[in-house]
Amino acid sequence: MSIISSFGELYNKTQNPAFANYTASNDAFVVNEHDPKASTSLLRVEQAGAMFASYNYMLVKGMGDITEKRSSLFENHDCDGVTIMTHQGHDGLIFSELKSKFSTQKVYEAFRQMTHSFLKMHAMLSLCKDYKVEDVSLHFIAACQCFEDKDQEDGIYNRLSKEEQVDSTTFVGKFLRRLIEQHNLKVKFGDVTAVWSLPINQVLADKEITLSLQVTQNFGDKSLVYTY
Repeated sequence: MSIISSFGELYNKTQNPAFANYTASNDAFVVNEHDPKASTSLLRVEQAGAMFASYNYMLVKGMGDITEKRSSLFENHDCDGVTIMTHQGHDGLIFSELKSKFSTQKVYEAFRQMTHSFLKMHAMLSLCKDYKVEDVSLHFIAACQCFEDKDQEDGIYNRLSKEEQVDSTTFVGKFLRRLIEQHNLKVKFGDVTAVWSLPINQVLADKEITLSLQVTQNFGDKSLVYTY
């Protein structure tokens, strides 16, 4: 049984489109920024032959009882899109966050939101039949505007150089240059959670995750497409 089925069976109220904008689709899904004033408003993710169960930020919103009410480390963040994927018998989890502009702070915030969203989703999925985090692919996609101009690009790289020299344990120092230049990184989830000193178990810490930073083709574009 795919975790699309087992998650929907246990959390059956989530299968209503009125709940977290639930959508079942094949080959592609769309994530919308819920702020109508956002300059980056839509991300389309494509994978031929895949089946998707997609939700908006409401799926993991408002879970303070298991996060901030009981922990000063586990934060009650949510992200724009939470998607369960099945492709060729393999299950995956995709978390997406759209930001209106490119800045080191905005990119940092996007991955922070997705990290805590995954931890909440993992807590729910851990009760579902056939779910083992070791067997599920994990992907975080941050989408935002490209550099506005050469001045902004130079400013970002100057900031990176300073941060990398002083402290390579921050998210910016550890990951951002490679994300800008490579767009996709495969790292251990524990390398990500170490940024916030989250004492997660070793199975989660050893889990491979893909981090993606996708930017618009042109400054001012409203939408992006990511293809597997």
